[in-house]
Amino acid sequence: MKVKILATVILLITLGTCALNTYFLLRSIDRLTSDVQDFSCTEPAKEAKEGAQALFESYKRAEIFLSLTVSHNDLTDIESFFSEMIGYLSVSDMEGAEMAKNRLIDALAHLRRLSGVNMSSIF
Repeated sequence: MKVKILATVILLITLGTCALNTYFLLRSIDRLTSDVQDFSCTEPAKEAKEGAQALFESYKRAEIFLSLTVSHNDLTDIESFFSEMIGYLSVSDMEGAEMAKNRLIDALAHLRRLSGVNMSSIF
């Protein structure tokens, strides 16, 4: 009887930990996505570049937690889109920066889909 109780407790702890992890992952990804969507590439290039670098620093802080349970390939893709956007802003190419921003938003949306509870994230 003690073994069944212990197994049930371990199962509940595991499920609770997974639920909390999913909640905090989605919250962090939603915050990043919202910040990127609110970012404007139409500001003067210097100010836009500083804003993009601040967004990137925010992502790097969140990446420490995200990397525990998320595919490193997806995180690397997001990092490269940030670098691409900052690079375009460095040369004042606002059109290129806007395209990189849209790819970044798409990559964050993909990461959110994979981080949620659905069939593609389970299998």
